[in-house]
Amino acid sequence: MSIKLIQKHFDFHEKEIAAGKYNPWELIQPLWYTVSIYDGFDVYERDLKPFSDALECMRMIGAEKYADNFQKAVDMFGGSVPFDRADRIAALDKLCENEEFDNFHQIDKFYYGEECINQLMDDYVKRHASEFVVKGDYPYAEF
Repeated sequence: MSIKLIQKHFDFHEKEIAAGKYNPWELIQPLWYTVSIYDGFDVYERDLKPFSDALECMRMIGAEKYADNFQKAVDMFGGSVPFDRADRIAALDKLCENEEFDNFHQIDKFYYGEECINQLMDDYVKRHASEFVVKGDYPYAEF
């Protein structure tokens, strides 16, 4: 299966967002392919500049437990998760050899547990609908 990037038109209106017509995952689609993960760390950081950090966002939507849990995972990687995929896999392999891996497994298990961050995201988006308005053409993956 090959992926081809095309231009797709998105038009998300504030009233529709506030009414819950779109979930947060749909709302990030226009931005998904605007951040390059293949052109090196400098390009990646430049592309991410307009967006907030994951920990900051978790706290912003009231997901403190998730933010604390995510921070534990980052700490297990020594304070930062490697950008390069091969480096991340090597770091995860090293973690798997360590007795700390069970703790990492528990962190992962928490994220997919009974309590769901999706509802917190939905509620935040509805309350801040004007911040998620999108109108324009953006890169989109066609399979």
